[in-house]
Amino acid sequence: MAEYIRNGAKLKCSAGELETNLIVTNSKKVLIQNEAAANETDNTIIKNIPVFGPCKLQPNGSNFFPCNTKPATLQWQACKSDVNIGGTKAAIDTSFISCSVGGIIKPVDSGQK
Repeated sequence: MAEYIRNGAKLKCSAGELETNLIVTNSKKVLIQNEAAANETDNTIIKNIPVFGPCKLQPNGSNFFPCNTKPATLQWQACKSDVNIGGTKAAIDTSFISCSVGGIIKPVDSGQK
């Protein structure tokens, strides 16, 4: 069964080196274990999704350029269509964002304990 993701959920990009934590800012009224539940509009780079370190899809000699995430989609995909949080679809642990560089951003932990 899918879990709703919340503030602090761990995210991973398939091309990034680091995991980051989701920062929910678009809805503070629905809480899961005292943390804000995420919706499909919690997708802004830096504000909601910190960068993932060096990007394996952007080589720079023997190293890699830093993650310069630019989502190709404007919202999380594969959200829970029958549950709204803050007026938009709830983000769940099977949701994802496609990066314009080629990586796929997915939750690796919903943040629920």
